[in-house]
Amino acid sequence: MDLRMLIFVLVTLAVTPTEGCEAHWEKFKESCYFAYQYQMYTYDEAKTVCAGKGGALLTINDVDENLYARGLTRDAVDMWIGLTYRLNEDEWRWDNGLQLSYECWARRERTVRHGTEDCVILSVANHGQWKAVDCSKHLGFICEKTNEHCNVVAVGVESGAIPDSQMTASSNFNAKHMSFQGRLNYQRPDDLPAGSSAWSSKSLDVGQWLQIDLGYARKIVRVATQGRADVYQWVKTFKLSYDDDGTWTDIIDCNDFLRFFGGMLTKTQ
Repeated sequence: MDLRMLIFVLVTLAVTPTEGCEAHWEKFKESCYFAYQYQMYTYDEAKTVCAGKGGALLTINDVDENLYARGLTRDAVDMWIGLTYRLNEDEWRWDNGLQLSYECWARRERTVRHGTEDCVILSVANHGQWKAVDCSKHLGFICEKTNEHCNVVAVGVESGAIPDSQMTASSNFNAKHMSFQGRLNYQRPDDLPAGSSAWSSKSLDVGQWLQIDLGYARKIVRVATQGRADVYQWVKTFKLSYDDDGTWTDIIDCNDFLRFFGGMLTKTQ
């Protein structure tokens, strides 16, 4: 593995909704939310209720959404979210099949699992952090659905809509591994030499970076990484930072620790 290889990225965004949610649902960013805290249900019953409303149990993508969801509990009722333990896969997954890109577990809850505690709640006692409990408990829950007026599109790193001049890096290994080649599914033009397939930094050390100028403020909701196509090189972990006022800000977790994201396990996974 060559840690110089930070093979960027498909970044997508969500445009802020232009219209609100239907009656009794609350809007936050690009989604609509409904908190049930006066009628108690098991996990499976809660899933059924949410589906009947055209939504699903809450999937939490970042610290802002977790803080917002905590506010919905009114610090009074533990609430189901759409996260369960998949025994056959030996991991926690969201009900929509996605792996965790953000986590906010109460102390030891991520690594210690007790018997049938396969479903996850926002725990009032733990100030909105996540706790695994038995799925048969009768609790409140939070439904989520995407506002139909939102539009999620790629920002243009892969397609080339973001030009080469807006992609810069801490360093480039050589002329065959420039910053503008750090695009998802990058295809080498005929006028570039063979072996020009990805961005690579000059040195193999921590702190190398790839920077994308998006042109204007955008709401980023997904980031994808990719290994180098022609060589077994990829990045295993990375962090994200943004700058909208002249100061770089790191993405942090719910405990105010620097958030590191999982990259590739192999060249293609």
